[in-house]
Amino acid sequence: PGGLDELLKAVVRAGVNFTNANGRVVNDGDSALFMIDIQDIPDAREKLSAVGLEIISDQRVYGN
Repeated sequence: PGGLDELLKAVVRAGVNFTNANGRVVNDGDSALFMIDIQDIPDAREKLSAVGLEIISDQRVYGN
């Protein structure tokens, strides 16, 4: 509870705008992924990492 609120506050602190978002629960409910669609990927990656958010690979998200 409250995890999404804290995550979105971190995205706002990073100054990243996104056009779409969705989430996925993984590992039988042990954790969740929050995925956002953005325009400037290199800039957003740097900004999100700077506020301590972990950027994970497409392979980890989609299993390809």
